Amino acid sequence: FVLVDWFDAYSFAKWAGKRLPTENEWEASAGSGDGRDYPWGNSFGPKWANTGDFPLKVGSYPDGASLLGILDLAGNVAEWTNSSYETDPQEGKPFDGRHGQPIIRGGSWDDDSRGCRISARDVHRSAYYRSTTVGFRCVADSAPSKLVVGRFN
Repeated sequence: FVLVDWFDAYSFAKWAGKRLPTENEWEASAGSGDGRDYPWGNSFGPKWANTGDFPLKVGSYPDGASLLGILDLAGNVAEWTNSSYETDPQEGKPFDGRHGQPIIRGGSWDDDSRGCRISARDVHRSAYYRSTTVGFRCVADSAPSKLVVGRFN
């Protein structure tokens, strides 16, 4: 889904029995721990990510999967997280919808290679922001040590 604000994304995830990922979970899914620039490696191009004229169906770029096999972490649509910009991301304090601003991760169809890097983040949007460039991903804790990731856009 696109054109959803943070509250819409949060509510949908809760309704589905899931949640929005934290910024740290999003980064771990993208594979930032090994120094790569993008989820698939260090090169950028039309083979790996949608940076065209509009969002496409999820999974349209299978070559852009992260090492964990997760698709669309760069390009297509950026994603709301449940982390607040006003806190230290290492603390893991969630965005509560009232204080600070939620963090958006991943580049969109409207970004260039710089905006699609794993390290890119948008911290300048209100929780009420709606755009065709922002969607969300739900996560569910399937077991205490496992995380199941799905994408809705």
